[in-house]
Amino acid sequence: MIRVAVCDDMRTELEEVAQIIRQYGTQHPEQEITVQSFSSPYALLGAVENGQFHDIYILDIVMPQISGIELGHYIRSHNNACAIIFCTITPEYALESYCVQAQNYLVKPIRKDALIQSLEQALQRIKHDHAKGISIHTPGGQSFIPFYQIVYLELSNRRILFHQTSGEIIQSLLLRGSFEAALADLLTEPRFLHPHKSFVVNMEHIAKQQSGSLVMDTGARVPISVRKRSAVAQQYFS
Repeated sequence: MIRVAVCDDMRTELEEVAQIIRQYGTQHPEQEITVQSFSSPYALLGAVENGQFHDIYILDIVMPQISGIELGHYIRSHNNACAIIFCTITPEYALESYCVQAQNYLVKPIRKDALIQSLEQALQRIKHDHAKGISIHTPGGQSFIPFYQIVYLELSNRRILFHQTSGEIIQSLLLRGSFEAALADLLTEPRFLHPHKSFVVNMEHIAKQQSGSLVMDTGARVPISVRKRSAVAQQYFS
């Protein structure tokens, strides 16, 4: 399922964008698109704070008290794997939109074809990302976990614990070899960082780095070993 959030303080324009996306979803049921509308940036902020994440965010920029750019920064700090599309009345914020890795920047009045094209680009990127993952042997059988759903991995009692964005933890069978050997393929993915001998994190879910630890967007803290601090900082900030 693809979850889309639309935020605009102008209700007419909010409903126009949401309706275009709903119609697209009806015409393409295989995409399983759901749309949620937010008429206030604070309502969307509250949803993000409560752990309610979306795959695609379509945001107005010129809104009272908090701009769409500020909102985009906040969303990115909690959900780096999502796509963000800006829809606004002026092109003057286009350069700033790159700071939050915007998928696209559309100027109102919104053209239906331009919005659908941006939506399809975002869907293609998400589909590609969702196809990447790791197969693991668990006590219940073999499981496939998409990379984007992994917040961090933890070695505990010779089992790997996969901490996911949903809060669910999937446990592997007992390891016969090393932690690094079991995760050799996963560690070739640029998004993953190995800050400690017993932990691997998905950098897309790092909220911030603090002295001696990484704070994930779920609130979990992952330690950084002393000998790896310099390398971790270099890899994370690059």
